[in-house]
Amino acid sequence: PWVAAQLFGHVHADEFRLLPGSIQGAGPILLSGALSPVYRTFPSFRIVDYDSATGRLLNYRVYYTNLSSTAAGSEPRWMLGYNLTGSYPSLGAGGGGSHGLTQSAYEALATNLQKGGTEFTTYASWYKTLVPNDLERCGQLNETSKHHCIGQYICGLHVYTQTEFNECAESLYANKECSAVLGTQLGLESRYEPARHDHWCKVLQTEDFVGFGV
Repeated sequence: PWVAAQLFGHVHADEFRLLPGSIQGAGPILLSGALSPVYRTFPSFRIVDYDSATGRLLNYRVYYTNLSSTAAGSEPRWMLGYNLTGSYPSLGAGGGGSHGLTQSAYEALATNLQKGGTEFTTYASWYKTLVPNDLERCGQLNETSKHHCIGQYICGLHVYTQTEFNECAESLYANKECSAVLGTQLGLESRYEPARHDHWCKVLQTEDFVGFGV
């Protein structure tokens, strides 16, 4: 048996989470954008398609309203924002589509997002419901900084401990030769300690570095 899906809100962002070691067929962990604009996002909600026999999520559509074009005292106009499976073809390649959305489908999406292509651009624009945000700015950086910035965000999508997140983020920056030298100089046996030193040196030296809270 498996849990067909886990649906959450709270973070006021359109995201998902990846659970390391999840069983084959496990459902996705999805976070929805908010109806409240308290954190400077446009209100949004989802209409979900699911299989009534299995509980599997099949697709969803996001609707939103643009408060910037809504006159004071008037009713908001709700518009279709995006169709999930139509906007992210890699979900189908990862085992989604007619079989339902799964953790493995979202693993495939995360892998494609890390490439920084069309799907990432779409994802970043809806991350805060069409409001400019840090994730969108990742796509505007030079290739090296863009790789680091998106990679750090992808590390945050995994349900890691703080230590595991640090190790994931450090792997984006660590120069093995430099780390080996630092390890020898500092007398450190752990491969993570020199990597951590190297990582933060690079972060501080990167003028266009964009950080994300976890």
